[in-house]
Amino acid sequence: MDVRGKIEANEPSGIETCAPAIIAAPEEPTVGLSRPHEVAGKLSIGKPRPLELTSIQALRAVAATSVIFAHVPFVNRGGFGVNIFFVVSGFIICYISSVSPRHFLLKRIFRVVPLYWIGTFGVFFIALVAPHLLNFSTARPDELLKSLFFIPFVKESGRAVPLLFLGWTLEYEMFFYLVFAMVLAINKKLAGWLAILALAGVAIAGSLTHPASLSLKFYSRPIIMEFALGILAFYLWKSWGQRLNQLSLPLVALVALACYAIFFWTDNGIPQSIHFVKAIPVFLFQGGLGFVILMCFLSTEGRIPFPRWVLAIGDASYSLYLFHPYIVQLVSKKIVSFDVLTPLSLATLFATIGACFLFAIASFVLVERPSNEFLRRTFLSRGKPAAC
Repeated sequence: MDVRGKIEANEPSGIETCAPAIIAAPEEPTVGLSRPHEVAGKLSIGKPRPLELTSIQALRAVAATSVIFAHVPFVNRGGFGVNIFFVVSGFIICYISSVSPRHFLLKRIFRVVPLYWIGTFGVFFIALVAPHLLNFSTARPDELLKSLFFIPFVKESGRAVPLLFLGWTLEYEMFFYLVFAMVLAINKKLAGWLAILALAGVAIAGSLTHPASLSLKFYSRPIIMEFALGILAFYLWKSWGQRLNQLSLPLVALVALACYAIFFWTDNGIPQSIHFVKAIPVFLFQGGLGFVILMCFLSTEGRIPFPRWVLAIGDASYSLYLFHPYIVQLVSKKIVSFDVLTPLSLATLFATIGACFLFAIASFVLVERPSNEFLRRTFLSRGKPAAC
């Protein structure tokens, strides 16, 4: 059993490869807790906002940066950032829904879809005019439509990924949002617990019935339980947050680094020396590590003044996650190859990561945040600002 939780043989390779087990993805990796009326028109980024947990933003920066290394051949580790994103997403969705549950699903769509659609149309255009730049994506209208509406499909290459290949993690995110929207409609106070039961029910049903339908098979994989672990983290933090803040910071840092090291060590499979770990369900092993890392970061909330540049990367982590593979691949193909570790390739990698950060921040400031705020101003009730 591969600890990375690959989706059988459908995981892509090359530029269209995501070592993550499935994220991320994340974040949601995809949550910023700003109020539209407070930030509209402003270009500030990385500045803490009302209701925002800076520890979560810092963790999103760590997760997104980790995934970059998964797409560098001479590193080929870091896909676990997706697992961290999924756990964080479960936590943050509970958090924001407890603050403002109104228009939950619309807010999630406004947050995720515009940038993803822009990226998807961009890949489709490249597939039309310069297909040699892509490994597996082709300009097929049916695949474009399925990609846009989060419908899993198998490409000619045999891989179950959308045109913008990291969108396969967003398919799980959107599924989770849909589940959470339904349980919110049933009971707002018990939404988190109902979501855990719903996710567990879907995962168990999938493992028992082995559905032939690709969509049913895809959305019932045990990886969806990582969202449930994030929900559990929220309830633990809600009940024991003050005690978490009393933990020794050196101890917290040591535990978080140990979990990160285990993630890194096992990212390409469980070493024979710890083969007994294979007895643990993949989602529980990976999600458990992400859970502990999340709790460690939450225990630092209000105690560590994270640098503004770290929070800026956290703000832009969605853009960074979606688009970094194309920047990395462009540099590797046209400037310095990342196939082999050399002093030059290492130096170029650090410069490339910096370029990815700058591109992501520009994308967040110029596209991601304005589109989100515009849609909220246009379609949501005015005069009633909504968190996130």
